[in-house]
Amino acid sequence: MELEFELELLLEFELLLLLELELLFELEFELEFELWLELEFELLLELWFELELELLFELWFELEFELWAFSRLMVRRFATALARHHSIGLPSIFRSTVTTRAGAAGASGACAAAAADFR
Repeated sequence: MELEFELELLLEFELLLLLELELLFELEFELEFELWLELEFELLLELWFELELELLFELWFELEFELWAFSRLMVRRFATALARHHSIGLPSIFRSTVTTRAGAAGASGACAAAAADFR
């Protein structure tokens, strides 16, 4: 009887130990898997946001640079065209009509008429 009781206690202890180990491994695996999934998700989100921000910044910088460069070109172009027109003493509208007439003889007459209008 005593031997039977000892064997029963030993079996119960062994079963408890096995169940405890199984639960421990199962919980550890589950926690490890959850942590891995959470880390993967966080890394994916972080990479996605980083790439998104980087692309947005690059596009914004490129657009700003192109707008700046284009505006400088336009300002320069208008400034030189305006200076060219006014350096000969005529408004830009007369410059374009003078060049479309018949050569230098027609241009000198048109210039004199335009100059007379503005005096």
